[in-house]
Amino acid sequence: MPDKGIFFVSIPDYGDGVGHFLKDAIDQSLVKLPFIYTYSVTVVEQ
Repeated sequence: MPDKGIFFVSIPDYGDGVGHFLKDAIDQSLVKLPFIYTYSVTVVEQ
């Protein structure tokens, strides 16, 4: 059950590091997600 107001975003990573790059960019606010809520980003190894 997700916490209220928190979106959980899963990014697939296929071993090329792109998923981890996107997570870092989002965590550092280099990429703005269109949410006014808090979000938690995880990388899923494929």
